[in-house]
Amino acid sequence: MLHPPVTVPIAFVHGMLSGVRARGQPVDGFLADARIAPELLAQAGARVTADQYAALLRLLIERLDDEAIGFLSRPLKRGS
Repeated sequence: MLHPPVTVPIAFVHGMLSGVRARGQPVDGFLADARIAPELLAQAGARVTADQYAALLRLLIERLDDEAIGFLSRPLKRGS
């Protein structure tokens, strides 16, 4: 039996990107590298695959050097 792919609501992507936006940084590069079409952010019912979501999280942690991805008042260094 085939199983549909696991997907994540776009609202979760917005939440993950809120720390980046709060820092005044553009999100387009993160989206492109996670293979998430920027147009999806404007579609309330859009979904991304679990792989895309995980890739975005990894990119944010790596590039921001912040395991809290901008949610805390100061970065939480990787490996903390």
